[in-house]
Amino acid sequence: MRARLEAGLSSLPRLLMRQHLVVALAVLGLVLPICARATVPANPTFTGPIASTPTNPVWMASQIDLSTYGYVEEEYFISGTANEYKLPLTAPPTVTIANVPYTTRILVRRPEHPSNFSGKVILEPIHPGNSGTAAALAVAYRWIYLNGDTWVGVQQPGDNNGPQAFNPTRYSVLTYLPALPIYDILSQVAALLQGSSNPIHGFQVPDVIMTGFSFTCNTVTSYINDFHTFTTLVNGRPIVSGYVAGGCSVLITPINVPVIRANTQLDFDAATRQPDKDSAPGQFRLYEIAGASHLGPADSLFASSPKVLRLLAPVIGSKPLEDYQECKEFGAPLYAAINDFPKGVIFDGIFRNIENWIRYGKPPPHAQPFVTNSSGQPILDQYGNFQGGVRTPYVDEPISTRVTAGTNCFIWGYQIPLSQSTLEALYHNHDSYVREVATETHDLVKERWVTDDDAKQLINQALNSSVPTPLDASLPAYFPPANGPRFSKGNPD
Repeated sequence: MRARLEAGLSSLPRLLMRQHLVVALAVLGLVLPICARATVPANPTFTGPIASTPTNPVWMASQIDLSTYGYVEEEYFISGTANEYKLPLTAPPTVTIANVPYTTRILVRRPEHPSNFSGKVILEPIHPGNSGTAAALAVAYRWIYLNGDTWVGVQQPGDNNGPQAFNPTRYSVLTYLPALPIYDILSQVAALLQGSSNPIHGFQVPDVIMTGFSFTCNTVTSYINDFHTFTTLVNGRPIVSGYVAGGCSVLITPINVPVIRANTQLDFDAATRQPDKDSAPGQFRLYEIAGASHLGPADSLFASSPKVLRLLAPVIGSKPLEDYQECKEFGAPLYAAINDFPKGVIFDGIFRNIENWIRYGKPPPHAQPFVTNSSGQPILDQYGNFQGGVRTPYVDEPISTRVTAGTNCFIWGYQIPLSQSTLEALYHNHDSYVREVATETHDLVKERWVTDDDAKQLINQALNSSVPTPLDASLPAYFPPANGPRFSKGNPD
C-alpha cells in the first residue's frame, strides 16, 4: 500500500505543459466546454443483487452494522467493454486498445427503504490497497449513512484477484485485467445509475458525486482532467454532478460542476494550490486540514476484516490497516501514539456542503491554506502543530503535537502529548478546556464546517478527556459512529 501511495504522490505533477494550462484556466476562471465529441457511455449489463450467505460471503463486507443506520449492503456484477489509454493521459485521452471485455463488481450500501434515499449517489473507485478498501467512505461514512445517501464502490478489474482468492466460486466470473483502467467503467456505472435501467430498483438518482482518497484521489482527478469534459448523459447533463478529491495534490482542470480538493498534513503541496471560485463554471474549493494524518485508526473498518487479509497475504500481499499498532517510530519518544485525528469531522461537512452547492447553489465556506515558508514547508506553532488551514479544537485547543509522518508509520503520523504543566497553563482546569472546545465547536457549526452530530462528539470527547492530565498515549482515542438513522432532505443549513 505504501508503494502505491508513494507512486500516487510522486505522480504529481504529471505533465508540466498541462499544469501550466490548468493554472492559467483557474486564475482566469475559464473552463473547457463540453464539446461535440462528448460521448454517452454504453450501459453495462448487470447481474444481482448477488445473495450473500455465511457460506457464500461478499468481499469487503461492511464491518459496521449497517442496520443501525437503516442500511443494507448489496453486490452486483457488471459486464461491458472499456478502453485502454495511452499514458500519460491527455485530454481527450488517446485509445490504445478499444473495447476490452470486462466483468467486475459494484458494492452498494443504501437505505433499506427507498423513501429514505436522499437522491444522491456517492460513487467511489475502490482503493486497490488490500485488493479493496473504501478509503473515501472511511472519511465520511457518518454523514453519508445519516443523510440517506447511497454509496457505490466500483472494483477495479486489476484488483479482482483479491475477491477471487477470497471466494473463488462466487467471483469466478470476474475478469482479472491489471492493464485495464477504471475510467470508462466509472462513466458507465454513473450513467447506469442515473438511467431507466438503474439496477437499484425504486431509487431515482438525480445526482452522482464521485470521490476518492489517497491512491483513488489520483484516479478521480485524472477522471476530472481527462474524461469529465468528454463524457455526458444522454440528456446532455454532466455525467457527474460534483467531485470530492481527498488525500492527493494533483492540479485540477476547471470544469462545469463543483470540485472540492481536501488535503491532510502529509499530502498537501503548496506548489499545486489553486484559487477558490464560487460561481460556475470552475467552482472550486481547496481545503488543507490542520492536524490530520493521511490515515487513521478508523480506516481499518472499510477494508476486509484483518483476519481475512492476514490469511490472503501470501496471495495478494495484503496487510491489515490496523497494523499501525505495530509501527515503531524511528526517533519518536516512547510515549508517542498514532495520530487519531478523525478526518470525518471535516469530511462530513465537506460532503454536506458540496451536496448543498450542487442542489441549492450555496457555496461552501472558504479556508486559508497552511502557513508555509518560501520552500512550501509548513511553519509550526509553539506546540509543534501546523498553522493555518482548516481549524478545529484538535489544533486550536491542543493537547498534543500532531506530527505529519513517521518513518515506519509513513502514512499514519503520530502525536506526542503535551506536558501537564503546559496543559495547566493553557486551560487551568478541565471545565475551562471543555468550555473552549465547546465555544469553537459551536462556531464551526455556525460556519458550516461541522455537522451537528460531529459537534456533539467533539464536545463529548472533551468532556471525557483527562485534561489537564496529559493524554495517555497507550490508549487509542475513539470517535464513535453516530447514532442513526437520521435522514434529511430539507433545505441546507
